[in-house]
Amino acid sequence: MRSKARRLGAAVLSAGLGVAAAAFLVPDVAAANPPGPTFATSNNSSDPFAFKCKRSAPGSVEGFCMVTSQDLFEGPFDVDGPGENYYPMSQTMAYFSPDGLNWTASNTALTEATIGRSGTKHLWAPAVRRVKNPVGPTNPQDYYLYTPDLTDKNDKYSSKIFVTSSTDPISGYGTVNLPGNTVKFKQLNGVGYMSDPEVFVDGSDLSTPDSTNQYLLWADGDKDSCGGMSLRHMSGHTALDGNFTDPSQAWLSIGGPLEADMGNCVKEKVGGGGGGVGTEVHRPYLEGGSIFKTSNWLSSRTHSLPGPYVMVFAAKPEFTPAVCQQPGQPNTDLSVIAYATAGSVTGPWTYQGIMMCGSDSEWTNQATIEEVQDVNGRPHLVLVYHDGVNTDSRNRKLRSECLLTDSHGKFLLTSRSPEGAASTSGAPAWCVTPGKTNIVALRSVGTNNFVSSPGGASQLRATGSYVGLWEQFGLNTGDQVNFYYLLSRNPGNQWVQVNRNDGNKVMTRGAAAGEWEGIRPVQAVGAPMTTYNLRDSAGNFWHVNPDGNITASPGTPGAGDTNAQFRFESLW
Repeated sequence: MRSKARRLGAAVLSAGLGVAAAAFLVPDVAAANPPGPTFATSNNSSDPFAFKCKRSAPGSVEGFCMVTSQDLFEGPFDVDGPGENYYPMSQTMAYFSPDGLNWTASNTALTEATIGRSGTKHLWAPAVRRVKNPVGPTNPQDYYLYTPDLTDKNDKYSSKIFVTSSTDPISGYGTVNLPGNTVKFKQLNGVGYMSDPEVFVDGSDLSTPDSTNQYLLWADGDKDSCGGMSLRHMSGHTALDGNFTDPSQAWLSIGGPLEADMGNCVKEKVGGGGGGVGTEVHRPYLEGGSIFKTSNWLSSRTHSLPGPYVMVFAAKPEFTPAVCQQPGQPNTDLSVIAYATAGSVTGPWTYQGIMMCGSDSEWTNQATIEEVQDVNGRPHLVLVYHDGVNTDSRNRKLRSECLLTDSHGKFLLTSRSPEGAASTSGAPAWCVTPGKTNIVALRSVGTNNFVSSPGGASQLRATGSYVGLWEQFGLNTGDQVNFYYLLSRNPGNQWVQVNRNDGNKVMTRGAAAGEWEGIRPVQAVGAPMTTYNLRDSAGNFWHVNPDGNITASPGTPGAGDTNAQFRFESLW
């Protein structure tokens, strides 16, 4: 199955024994089955792009907006023909939220007919640039919508970027003239295949009317042509810099082990980074990119983040990546979300890893990152993505997950969870519920692996080679002084306990935090200050057995007993 270019399109928690989380994180009673509840809407919606916005009516409300494409519940057409289209779409949808979690019903922001297209059904991944209008106050904001579509419906490589505008961030695009123009839409002056646009402003004021530091990022090919990413400076909101006569002038390269992790795409069609049929590009097919300057996130004030520039993109591996073969992952070679970092927007860019593995059914995967705040003002990153059941009738819908970083500022591999980051109605899930928990991973000193929870009513084991969903725990304090409680993220937020009826196995089994679930970290004898023995309320200490499973036994561990030593690692 071949994909066409789509769009890429964010929650952070502090952790550590030094932080007292006075309340409990209560397990969800009725979480949905993976891949979790839909986000924002239960209708078809894909290729999300989230941005800050302000609506003037009703009232004047600052909040979040999101634009998406929308599958038509149709199958592919003209397969293997010149106008081949596996994902028919003809309108751009838009949503508003005051908090980034609870979204209004969708609006139709744009249709193909509005930009002079008819029957192409190629209105794919959109993006918006917010601009503060200096004229105000009756028209304080302009919003520019960038959407790809074909200039020739019989040529799938005729994809170009079209620009419309509106003073309402979620409706009315293409119904008024572009500011300073006498036309309602424009085609950007690009060459070659152009899809999945995003406008990036290199600065702290993302809504400045100044386009001096404004760039367009786009996907420059499809899977057949082994498309990659392209970047070009913009001379204004509706134009790229002049003298753009060859696609190679915009090609953006990403260094690092992309090929080692995901394989080498070989061209079946011309385009997407140059070279004829049979050319090896020494990387996978890339699409749907987004660039972020992480210093603009409030999260950067409390902990390390990747960067200073991060590019998030979708990639189609040629084989199942090793990290996606780990327990709890889909174990498929379908499209992943990955990221790269750079010291400037123009690069050089270096691949850093996979943020989310591919679906177990849907070929594509696109995402956006939004930073939301809980009711206490604490910032959280949320990854909004799409998923679906890949049938002949396309049906992708939005999902969300918490996006965590480790203590070194590296994005963790994000797993699809039963509860996501928020419910469809906007109720916050585990990662954006204020004051409830700190998120940690536990590393066994003896095995140098992370403690992993393989499933319900199962014994913990120190065998995790990386921190995924199975290796995440909520660290809670209770009424008993100096006792903590661990809430497993796999499965269903069950409490970790020492099962005194089954050989003192350390298990994910507790329905509530009680006596059997309490643990007390004790400084390990002769070990660094951050190394602990874990004692339960009966005086038993956790030990890692030769098979990696963890049990508790009486007797204070001696110096050098590394199989009874653990370190907490904060996840943000």
